[in-house]
Amino acid sequence: MADVILEKNKRILNIELCQGLFDFVSASKLDKDYSKTHLEASDPPCYFYTKPETHYQSLRSEIYNMPFLLLEDGNPWWEANAFFVEQVRYNTNPMARPTDDLHRKASRLLSYKMFCEERNIDWLNFSGRRPSTRPTYRFYHYLIHDSGLSNGVISQFTGAVYSFYEYVAKNWHVIDLERVDSVKTVRLFLEGKTGSFTKEVKVRQLRRPMIKSDGPEIGYVRENGEDLRPLSKKHREEFLKVINGSSWAPLERLICLSSMFTGARKQSVLTLRMKHLASFVKENLNNDGTYTVHAGAGTSIDTKFGKKQTLYFPQQLAHEMFVYANSDVARARREKFKHVFASNYPNMEMIKDEDIYLFLSDQGNCYYMAKDDPRYPKAKAPPTGQVTGTLRAKLFKFVEDDFPKNFTFHWLRATYAYMYYLWLQPLVEAGYIKIGEEISLIQRRLHHNDRATTEEYLKLFSNINEVLDAQEKFESVILNRKMFDHRGFL
Repeated sequence: MADVILEKNKRILNIELCQGLFDFVSASKLDKDYSKTHLEASDPPCYFYTKPETHYQSLRSEIYNMPFLLLEDGNPWWEANAFFVEQVRYNTNPMARPTDDLHRKASRLLSYKMFCEERNIDWLNFSGRRPSTRPTYRFYHYLIHDSGLSNGVISQFTGAVYSFYEYVAKNWHVIDLERVDSVKTVRLFLEGKTGSFTKEVKVRQLRRPMIKSDGPEIGYVRENGEDLRPLSKKHREEFLKVINGSSWAPLERLICLSSMFTGARKQSVLTLRMKHLASFVKENLNNDGTYTVHAGAGTSIDTKFGKKQTLYFPQQLAHEMFVYANSDVARARREKFKHVFASNYPNMEMIKDEDIYLFLSDQGNCYYMAKDDPRYPKAKAPPTGQVTGTLRAKLFKFVEDDFPKNFTFHWLRATYAYMYYLWLQPLVEAGYIKIGEEISLIQRRLHHNDRATTEEYLKLFSNINEVLDAQEKFESVILNRKMFDHRGFL
Protein backbone atom coordinates (compact mmCIF):
# COMPACT_ATOMS: atom_id res chain seq x y z
CA MET A 1 0.00 0.00 0.00
CA ALA A 2 1.37 3.42 -0.98
CA ASP A 3 2.20 5.92 1.73
CA VAL A 4 -0.48 8.53 2.33
CA ILE A 5 0.63 12.14 1.81
CA LEU A 6 -1.02 14.30 4.43
CA GLU A 7 0.66 17.67 3.90
CA LYS A 8 -0.98 19.93 1.35
CA ASN A 9 2.29 21.55 0.29
CA LYS A 10 3.65 18.15 -0.72
CA ARG A 11 0.70 17.46 -2.98
CA ILE A 12 0.95 20.57 -5.12
CA LEU A 13 4.06 20.56 -7.28
CA ASN A 14 5.50 23.21 -9.55
CA ILE A 15 6.80 22.27 -13.00
CA GLU A 16 9.24 25.03 -13.88
CA LEU A 17 9.01 24.54 -17.65
CA CYS A 18 6.50 22.70 -19.82
CA GLN A 19 7.34 22.39 -23.51
CA GLY A 20 5.08 21.00 -26.18
CA LEU A 21 2.13 21.03 -23.83
CA PHE A 22 -0.36 21.18 -26.69
CA ASP A 23 1.43 18.76 -29.03
CA PHE A 24 -0.32 15.81 -30.61
CA VAL A 25 1.11 12.56 -29.21
CA SER A 26 1.20 9.20 -31.00
CA ALA A 27 2.81 5.79 -30.47
CA SER A 28 3.78 5.76 -34.16
CA LYS A 29 4.95 8.28 -36.72
CA LEU A 30 1.75 9.18 -38.53
CA ASP A 31 3.34 11.67 -40.93
CA LYS A 32 6.57 13.55 -41.58
CA ASP A 33 5.70 16.32 -39.11
CA TYR A 34 5.92 13.96 -36.12
CA SER A 35 9.25 13.89 -34.27
CA LYS A 36 10.66 11.03 -32.19
CA THR A 37 10.97 11.61 -28.43
CA HIS A 38 12.54 9.38 -25.79
CA LEU A 39 10.39 8.48 -22.80
CA GLU A 40 12.51 9.37 -19.78
CA ALA A 41 13.39 6.59 -17.32
CA SER A 42 12.05 3.89 -19.66
CA ASP A 43 13.98 0.58 -19.55
CA PRO A 44 14.27 -0.77 -22.15
CA PRO A 45 14.14 2.57 -24.01
CA CYS A 46 10.70 3.53 -25.30
CA TYR A 47 9.80 6.26 -27.74
CA PHE A 48 6.75 8.23 -28.76
CA TYR A 49 6.07 10.78 -31.49
CA THR A 50 4.85 14.35 -31.18
CA LYS A 51 3.55 16.94 -33.60
CA PRO A 52 3.13 20.62 -32.68
CA GLU A 53 -0.39 21.98 -32.52
CA THR A 54 0.27 24.90 -34.85
CA HIS A 55 -2.43 27.23 -33.58
CA TYR A 56 -1.07 27.26 -30.03
CA GLN A 57 2.61 26.86 -30.87
CA SER A 58 2.68 30.34 -32.39
CA LEU A 59 1.11 31.82 -29.26
CA ARG A 60 2.84 30.11 -26.35
CA SER A 61 5.18 27.16 -26.92
CA GLU A 62 6.65 27.26 -23.40
CA ILE A 63 4.66 27.33 -20.18
CA TYR A 64 6.48 28.21 -16.97
CA ASN A 65 5.57 27.26 -13.40
CA MET A 66 2.73 24.85 -14.15
CA PRO A 67 0.91 23.45 -11.09
CA PHE A 68 0.64 19.67 -10.79
CA LEU A 69 -1.55 18.00 -8.17
CA LEU A 70 -1.09 14.62 -6.50
CA LEU A 71 -3.61 12.30 -4.91
CA GLU A 72 -3.05 11.20 -1.33
CA ASP A 73 -1.31 8.03 -2.58
CA GLY A 74 1.20 10.10 -4.56
CA ASN A 75 -0.28 9.42 -7.99
CA PRO A 76 -1.24 12.33 -10.27
CA TRP A 77 -4.74 13.72 -10.05
CA TRP A 78 -5.24 13.38 -13.78
CA GLU A 79 -8.54 15.23 -14.08
CA ALA A 80 -7.25 18.30 -12.27
CA ASN A 81 -3.95 18.42 -14.13
CA ALA A 82 -5.71 18.08 -17.49
CA PHE A 83 -8.02 20.90 -16.40
CA PHE A 84 -5.00 23.15 -15.86
CA VAL A 85 -3.72 22.41 -19.36
CA GLU A 86 -7.11 23.33 -20.77
CA GLN A 87 -7.10 26.59 -18.82
CA VAL A 88 -3.71 27.56 -20.25
CA ARG A 89 -4.76 26.56 -23.75
CA TYR A 90 -7.47 29.20 -23.91
CA ASN A 91 -5.57 32.02 -22.22
CA THR A 92 -4.96 34.11 -25.34
CA ASN A 93 -3.09 37.02 -23.77
CA PRO A 94 0.58 36.58 -24.81
CA MET A 95 1.76 38.99 -22.08
CA ALA A 96 -0.12 37.24 -19.27
CA ARG A 97 1.29 34.77 -16.78
CA PRO A 98 -1.50 32.18 -17.08
CA THR A 99 -0.14 29.94 -14.35
CA ASP A 100 -0.47 32.61 -11.65
CA ASP A 101 -4.23 32.12 -11.59
CA LEU A 102 -3.79 28.37 -12.05
CA HIS A 103 -1.79 28.07 -8.84
CA ARG A 104 -4.60 29.78 -6.94
CA LYS A 105 -7.14 27.43 -8.52
CA ALA A 106 -4.90 24.44 -7.83
CA SER A 107 -4.70 25.34 -4.15
CA ARG A 108 -8.49 25.67 -3.93
CA LEU A 109 -9.13 22.42 -5.77
CA LEU A 110 -6.69 20.56 -3.57
CA SER A 111 -8.40 21.96 -0.47
CA TYR A 112 -11.67 20.59 -1.83
CA LYS A 113 -10.14 17.20 -2.62
CA MET A 114 -8.58 16.90 0.83
CA PHE A 115 -11.89 17.91 2.42
CA CYS A 116 -13.53 15.00 0.58
CA GLU A 117 -10.76 12.56 1.52
CA GLU A 118 -10.86 13.44 5.22
CA ARG A 119 -14.59 12.66 5.29
CA ASN A 120 -14.53 9.66 2.94
CA ILE A 121 -16.58 11.56 0.37
CA ASP A 122 -16.46 10.39 -3.25
CA TRP A 123 -15.94 13.63 -5.17
CA LEU A 124 -17.62 12.08 -8.24
CA ASN A 125 -20.76 10.85 -6.46
CA PHE A 126 -23.70 13.26 -6.76
CA SER A 127 -26.43 10.66 -6.33
CA GLY A 128 -27.71 12.09 -3.06
CA ARG A 129 -31.37 13.08 -3.25
CA ARG A 130 -30.91 16.01 -0.91
CA PRO A 131 -28.40 18.67 -2.07
CA SER A 132 -26.94 18.86 1.45
CA THR A 133 -25.56 15.32 1.04
CA ARG A 134 -23.64 16.08 -2.16
CA PRO A 135 -19.86 16.84 -2.08
CA THR A 136 -19.99 20.45 -3.26
CA TYR A 137 -22.82 21.41 -0.90
CA ARG A 138 -21.07 19.80 2.05
CA PHE A 139 -17.88 21.72 1.16
CA TYR A 140 -19.88 24.95 0.90
CA HIS A 141 -21.38 24.36 4.36
CA TYR A 142 -17.88 23.77 5.75
CA LEU A 143 -16.54 26.96 4.17
CA ILE A 144 -19.35 29.03 5.67
CA HIS A 145 -19.28 27.64 9.20
CA ASP A 146 -15.75 26.37 9.83
CA SER A 147 -13.22 27.93 7.45
CA GLY A 148 -13.23 31.50 8.76
CA LEU A 149 -12.99 32.79 5.19
CA SER A 150 -14.70 35.92 3.93
CA ASN A 151 -17.70 35.77 1.62
CA GLY A 152 -15.62 36.81 -1.36
CA VAL A 153 -13.01 34.11 -0.79
CA ILE A 154 -15.69 31.46 -0.25
CA SER A 155 -17.19 32.35 -3.62
CA GLN A 156 -13.75 32.06 -5.21
CA PHE A 157 -13.37 28.55 -3.78
CA THR A 158 -16.76 27.35 -4.98
CA GLY A 159 -16.26 29.06 -8.33
CA ALA A 160 -13.00 27.19 -8.92
CA VAL A 161 -14.66 23.90 -7.95
CA TYR A 162 -17.63 24.47 -10.26
CA SER A 163 -15.49 25.42 -13.28
CA PHE A 164 -13.47 22.25 -12.66
CA TYR A 165 -16.62 20.12 -12.66
CA GLU A 166 -17.74 21.80 -15.89
CA TYR A 167 -14.53 20.56 -17.51
CA VAL A 168 -14.75 17.10 -15.92
CA ALA A 169 -18.37 16.64 -17.04
CA LYS A 170 -17.43 17.55 -20.59
CA ASN A 171 -14.23 15.52 -20.90
CA TRP A 172 -13.93 12.83 -18.21
CA HIS A 173 -16.99 11.61 -16.34
CA VAL A 174 -20.76 11.61 -16.65
CA ILE A 175 -21.87 14.21 -14.12
CA ASP A 176 -25.13 16.13 -13.94
CA LEU A 177 -23.94 19.70 -13.38
CA GLU A 178 -27.34 20.67 -12.01
CA ARG A 179 -26.55 18.44 -9.04
CA VAL A 180 -23.12 20.06 -8.58
CA ASP A 181 -24.55 23.57 -8.19
CA SER A 182 -27.76 25.32 -9.13
CA VAL A 183 -27.00 27.90 -11.80
CA LYS A 184 -29.41 30.37 -13.34
CA THR A 185 -29.00 33.08 -15.93
CA VAL A 186 -30.08 36.59 -14.98
CA ARG A 187 -30.22 39.72 -17.06
CA LEU A 188 -28.68 42.87 -15.62
CA PHE A 189 -29.63 46.37 -16.71
CA LEU A 190 -26.58 48.59 -16.53
CA GLU A 191 -25.70 52.21 -17.21
CA GLY A 192 -22.62 53.06 -19.27
CA LYS A 193 -21.01 56.15 -20.75
CA THR A 194 -23.08 55.79 -23.93
CA GLY A 195 -26.36 54.86 -22.24
CA SER A 196 -28.04 51.83 -20.74
CA PHE A 197 -27.43 48.24 -21.82
CA THR A 198 -28.21 44.70 -20.71
CA LYS A 199 -25.86 41.89 -19.83
CA GLU A 200 -26.62 38.25 -19.09
CA VAL A 201 -24.64 36.62 -16.29
CA LYS A 202 -24.72 33.21 -14.65
CA VAL A 203 -25.42 33.16 -10.92
CA ARG A 204 -24.54 30.10 -8.82
CA GLN A 205 -26.39 29.07 -5.69
CA LEU A 206 -23.15 28.08 -3.90
CA ARG A 207 -21.79 31.58 -3.59
CA ARG A 208 -21.90 34.12 -0.81
CA PRO A 209 -23.54 37.52 -1.22
CA MET A 210 -21.22 40.47 -1.43
CA ILE A 211 -22.52 43.47 0.47
CA LYS A 212 -21.40 46.59 -1.32
CA SER A 213 -21.43 49.90 0.45
CA ASP A 214 -23.18 52.79 -1.24
CA GLY A 215 -19.99 54.79 -1.29
CA PRO A 216 -16.82 55.65 0.59
CA GLU A 217 -16.84 56.99 4.10
CA ILE A 218 -17.12 60.71 4.57
CA GLY A 219 -13.74 62.29 3.86
CA TYR A 220 -12.62 59.57 1.44
CA VAL A 221 -12.70 59.05 -2.31
CA ARG A 222 -13.08 55.61 -3.89
CA GLU A 223 -10.76 54.72 -6.75
CA ASN A 224 -10.72 51.21 -8.23
CA GLY A 225 -12.42 49.80 -5.16
CA GLU A 226 -10.03 51.35 -2.64
CA ASP A 227 -10.98 54.21 -0.32
CA LEU A 228 -8.34 56.92 -0.26
CA ARG A 229 -7.85 60.35 1.15
CA PRO A 230 -5.00 62.84 1.03
CA LEU A 231 -2.87 63.50 4.05
CA SER A 232 -3.77 66.71 5.84
CA LYS A 233 -1.23 69.52 5.97
CA LYS A 234 -0.21 68.47 9.48
CA HIS A 235 0.27 64.86 8.50
CA ARG A 236 2.02 65.74 5.23
CA GLU A 237 4.56 67.72 7.19
CA GLU A 238 4.94 64.90 9.69
CA PHE A 239 5.32 62.34 6.89
CA LEU A 240 8.01 64.40 5.16
CA LYS A 241 9.83 65.04 8.44
CA VAL A 242 9.95 61.31 9.17
CA ILE A 243 11.14 60.12 5.77
CA ASN A 244 13.73 62.89 5.60
CA GLY A 245 15.14 61.73 8.92
CA SER A 246 18.41 59.88 9.42
CA SER A 247 16.64 56.56 9.98
CA TRP A 248 15.47 56.46 6.37
CA ALA A 249 17.76 55.44 3.52
CA PRO A 250 17.77 57.63 0.39
CA LEU A 251 16.16 54.81 -1.60
CA GLU A 252 13.27 54.49 0.87
CA ARG A 253 12.73 58.23 0.87
CA LEU A 254 12.81 58.50 -2.93
CA ILE A 255 10.29 55.69 -3.40
CA CYS A 256 7.83 57.59 -1.20
CA LEU A 257 8.55 60.98 -2.75
CA SER A 258 8.21 59.63 -6.28
CA SER A 259 4.61 58.66 -5.59
CA MET A 260 3.76 61.67 -3.47
CA PHE A 261 5.01 64.20 -6.04
CA THR A 262 4.02 62.52 -9.31
CA GLY A 263 0.86 60.61 -8.38
CA ALA A 264 2.38 57.43 -9.84
CA ARG A 265 1.21 54.05 -8.61
CA LYS A 266 3.74 51.71 -7.02
CA GLN A 267 4.23 49.62 -10.19
CA SER A 268 5.32 52.76 -12.06
CA VAL A 269 7.62 54.06 -9.33
CA LEU A 270 9.30 50.69 -8.80
CA THR A 271 9.85 49.97 -12.51
CA LEU A 272 11.71 53.19 -13.24
CA ARG A 273 14.92 52.33 -15.10
CA MET A 274 18.27 54.02 -15.40
CA LYS A 275 17.47 55.18 -18.93
CA HIS A 276 14.59 57.30 -17.69
CA LEU A 277 16.99 59.57 -15.81
CA ALA A 278 18.27 60.71 -19.20
CA SER A 279 15.18 62.93 -19.39
CA PHE A 280 16.38 64.93 -16.40
CA VAL A 281 18.45 67.47 -18.32
CA LYS A 282 18.10 71.25 -18.49
CA GLU A 283 16.73 71.41 -22.03
CA ASN A 284 13.86 69.10 -21.04
CA LEU A 285 12.73 71.19 -18.08
CA ASN A 286 9.11 72.27 -18.43
CA ASN A 287 7.87 75.76 -17.58
CA ASP A 288 6.37 74.49 -14.34
CA GLY A 289 9.72 73.14 -13.15
CA THR A 290 9.05 69.47 -13.93
CA TYR A 291 10.54 66.84 -16.20
CA THR A 292 8.30 64.67 -18.35
CA VAL A 293 8.64 60.88 -18.25
CA HIS A 294 6.43 58.66 -20.38
CA ALA A 295 5.10 55.44 -18.86
CA GLY A 296 3.06 52.50 -20.06
CA ALA A 297 3.34 50.12 -23.00
CA GLY A 298 6.68 50.37 -24.78
CA THR A 299 8.37 52.55 -22.13
CA SER A 300 9.60 49.85 -19.68
CA ILE A 301 7.58 51.52 -16.91
CA ASP A 302 4.58 49.48 -15.83
CA THR A 303 1.19 51.12 -15.47
CA LYS A 304 -2.24 49.81 -14.63
CA PHE A 305 -3.42 47.77 -17.62
CA GLY A 306 -0.39 48.99 -19.58
CA LYS A 307 -2.09 52.33 -20.19
CA LYS A 308 0.13 55.07 -21.61
CA GLN A 309 0.72 57.81 -19.07
CA THR A 310 2.80 60.94 -18.65
CA LEU A 311 4.49 61.51 -15.30
CA TYR A 312 5.88 64.86 -14.16
CA PHE A 313 8.88 64.83 -11.83
CA PRO A 314 9.65 68.07 -9.93
CA GLN A 315 13.17 69.34 -10.57
CA GLN A 316 14.35 68.88 -6.99
CA LEU A 317 13.10 65.29 -6.85
CA ALA A 318 14.67 64.51 -10.23
CA HIS A 319 17.99 65.91 -9.02
CA GLU A 320 17.94 63.73 -5.90
CA MET A 321 17.09 60.66 -7.98
CA PHE A 322 20.03 61.40 -10.27
CA VAL A 323 22.38 61.84 -7.30
CA TYR A 324 21.20 58.58 -5.77
CA ALA A 325 21.55 56.68 -9.06
CA ASN A 326 25.20 57.72 -9.26
CA SER A 327 26.02 56.97 -5.63
CA ASP A 328 28.34 54.14 -4.62
CA VAL A 329 25.42 52.33 -2.96
CA ALA A 330 23.28 52.37 -6.11
CA ARG A 331 26.20 51.35 -8.33
CA ALA A 332 26.99 48.41 -6.06
CA ARG A 333 23.38 47.26 -6.14
CA ARG A 334 23.31 47.36 -9.94
CA GLU A 335 26.44 45.21 -10.04
CA LYS A 336 24.83 42.78 -7.62
CA PHE A 337 21.70 42.77 -9.80
CA LYS A 338 23.77 41.71 -12.80
CA HIS A 339 25.49 39.00 -10.77
CA VAL A 340 22.16 37.61 -9.51
CA PHE A 341 20.68 37.82 -13.00
CA ALA A 342 23.56 35.88 -14.56
CA SER A 343 23.56 33.33 -11.77
CA ASN A 344 19.82 32.61 -11.89
CA TYR A 345 19.42 32.85 -15.67
CA PRO A 346 22.76 31.79 -17.19
CA ASN A 347 21.28 31.19 -20.64
CA MET A 348 19.48 34.51 -20.83
CA GLU A 349 20.97 37.62 -22.42
CA MET A 350 21.94 40.14 -19.77
CA ILE A 351 19.72 43.19 -19.38
CA LYS A 352 21.36 46.34 -20.73
CA ASP A 353 22.70 48.76 -18.13
CA GLU A 354 20.14 51.37 -19.15
CA ASP A 355 17.30 48.91 -18.51
CA ILE A 356 18.35 48.06 -14.94
CA TYR A 357 15.89 49.22 -12.29
CA LEU A 358 16.65 52.45 -10.45
CA PHE A 359 15.41 51.06 -7.14
CA LEU A 360 17.02 47.76 -6.11
CA SER A 361 17.26 45.96 -2.78
CA ASP A 362 20.57 45.40 -1.03
CA GLN A 363 20.43 41.86 -2.43
CA GLY A 364 20.32 43.20 -5.97
CA ASN A 365 16.66 42.36 -6.57
CA CYS A 366 13.99 44.55 -8.09
CA TYR A 367 11.00 45.49 -5.95
CA TYR A 368 8.48 45.10 -8.77
CA MET A 369 9.20 42.97 -11.83
CA ALA A 370 8.07 44.73 -14.99
CA LYS A 371 6.03 42.95 -17.64
CA ASP A 372 8.79 43.48 -20.23
CA ASP A 373 11.50 42.03 -17.97
CA PRO A 374 12.80 38.92 -19.80
CA ARG A 375 12.61 37.00 -16.50
CA TYR A 376 8.94 37.81 -15.99
CA PRO A 377 7.42 34.78 -17.78
CA LYS A 378 9.82 32.42 -15.98
CA ALA A 379 9.88 33.76 -12.43
CA LYS A 380 7.82 31.65 -10.05
CA ALA A 381 6.86 34.57 -7.82
CA PRO A 382 7.88 37.93 -9.33
CA PRO A 383 7.94 40.76 -6.77
CA THR A 384 4.88 42.99 -6.89
CA GLY A 385 5.82 45.93 -4.69
CA GLN A 386 5.68 44.35 -1.26
CA VAL A 387 8.29 46.91 -0.21
CA THR A 388 5.54 49.53 0.10
CA GLY A 389 4.03 47.52 2.94
CA THR A 390 7.44 47.38 4.58
CA LEU A 391 7.78 51.15 4.29
CA ARG A 392 4.32 51.65 5.77
CA ALA A 393 5.24 49.49 8.77
CA LYS A 394 8.46 51.44 9.24
CA LEU A 395 6.61 54.75 9.02
CA PHE A 396 4.35 53.85 11.94
CA LYS A 397 7.38 53.39 14.17
CA PHE A 398 8.07 57.13 13.94
CA VAL A 399 4.76 59.00 13.50
CA GLU A 400 2.56 60.34 16.28
CA ASP A 401 -0.45 58.42 17.55
CA ASP A 402 -2.93 60.61 15.65
CA PHE A 403 -1.42 59.73 12.27
CA PRO A 404 -4.15 57.91 10.23
CA LYS A 405 -3.96 54.21 11.12
CA ASN A 406 -5.46 53.14 7.78
CA PHE A 407 -2.85 55.01 5.74
CA THR A 408 -1.52 53.05 2.76
CA PHE A 409 1.05 53.81 0.07
CA HIS A 410 -1.80 54.57 -2.33
CA TRP A 411 -2.77 57.55 -0.17
CA LEU A 412 0.29 59.30 -1.55
CA ARG A 413 -1.42 59.36 -4.94
CA ALA A 414 -4.45 61.09 -3.42
CA THR A 415 -2.09 63.44 -1.58
CA TYR A 416 -0.43 64.37 -4.87
CA ALA A 417 -3.83 65.09 -6.41
CA TYR A 418 -4.73 67.38 -3.52
CA MET A 419 -1.43 69.26 -3.62
CA TYR A 420 -1.82 69.72 -7.38
CA TYR A 421 -5.36 70.99 -6.77
CA LEU A 422 -4.03 73.54 -4.27
CA TRP A 423 -1.31 74.54 -6.71
CA LEU A 424 -3.93 75.21 -9.40
CA GLN A 425 -6.23 77.34 -7.24
CA PRO A 426 -4.28 80.62 -7.54
CA LEU A 427 -4.20 80.15 -11.32
CA VAL A 428 -7.98 79.75 -11.35
CA GLU A 429 -8.50 82.78 -9.11
CA ALA A 430 -6.12 84.90 -11.19
CA GLY A 431 -7.92 83.93 -14.40
CA TYR A 432 -5.09 81.96 -15.98
CA ILE A 433 -7.32 78.88 -15.87
CA LYS A 434 -11.08 78.95 -16.35
CA ILE A 435 -13.24 77.61 -13.56
CA GLY A 436 -13.81 73.91 -14.24
CA GLU A 437 -10.67 73.44 -16.32
CA GLU A 438 -8.78 72.31 -13.25
CA ILE A 439 -10.85 69.12 -13.32
CA SER A 440 -9.49 68.25 -16.76
CA LEU A 441 -5.94 69.04 -15.67
CA ILE A 442 -6.20 66.84 -12.59
CA GLN A 443 -7.88 64.10 -14.63
CA ARG A 444 -4.90 64.05 -17.01
CA ARG A 445 -2.39 63.99 -14.16
CA LEU A 446 -4.17 61.08 -12.45
CA HIS A 447 -4.85 59.33 -15.78
CA HIS A 448 -8.52 58.76 -15.03
CA ASN A 449 -10.58 57.35 -17.88
CA ASP A 450 -13.77 58.56 -16.28
CA ARG A 451 -14.11 62.27 -15.49
CA ALA A 452 -16.59 61.36 -12.77
CA THR A 453 -13.76 59.78 -10.77
CA THR A 454 -11.85 63.06 -10.85
CA GLU A 455 -14.97 65.00 -9.92
CA GLU A 456 -15.26 62.85 -6.79
CA TYR A 457 -11.74 63.98 -5.87
CA LEU A 458 -12.75 67.61 -6.35
CA LYS A 459 -15.82 67.19 -4.14
CA LEU A 460 -13.58 65.82 -1.42
CA PHE A 461 -10.99 68.58 -1.81
CA SER A 462 -13.58 71.35 -1.66
CA ASN A 463 -14.70 70.07 1.74
CA ILE A 464 -11.25 69.95 3.28
CA ASN A 465 -10.87 72.87 5.67
CA GLU A 466 -7.27 73.86 5.12
CA VAL A 467 -6.63 77.62 5.06
CA LEU A 468 -3.73 78.81 2.92
CA ASP A 469 -2.04 82.19 3.17
CA ALA A 470 -3.67 84.20 0.38
CA GLN A 471 -0.68 86.44 -0.13
CA GLU A 472 1.64 83.44 -0.55
CA LYS A 473 -0.78 81.93 -3.05
CA PHE A 474 -0.99 84.98 -5.31
CA GLU A 475 2.65 85.98 -5.11
CA SER A 476 3.58 82.68 -6.71
CA VAL A 477 1.17 83.05 -9.66
CA ILE A 478 3.47 83.65 -12.61
CA LEU A 479 3.50 81.86 -15.90
CA ASN A 480 6.75 80.01 -15.28
CA ARG A 481 6.32 79.31 -11.59
CA LYS A 482 7.60 75.93 -10.53
CA MET A 483 5.67 72.96 -9.21
CA PHE A 484 5.95 72.11 -5.54
CA ASP A 485 9.07 70.31 -4.38
CA HIS A 486 9.22 67.87 -1.50
CA ARG A 487 9.67 70.62 1.06
CA GLY A 488 6.30 72.17 0.24
CA PHE A 489 5.29 74.80 -2.30
CA LEU A 490 7.81 76.99 -4.08
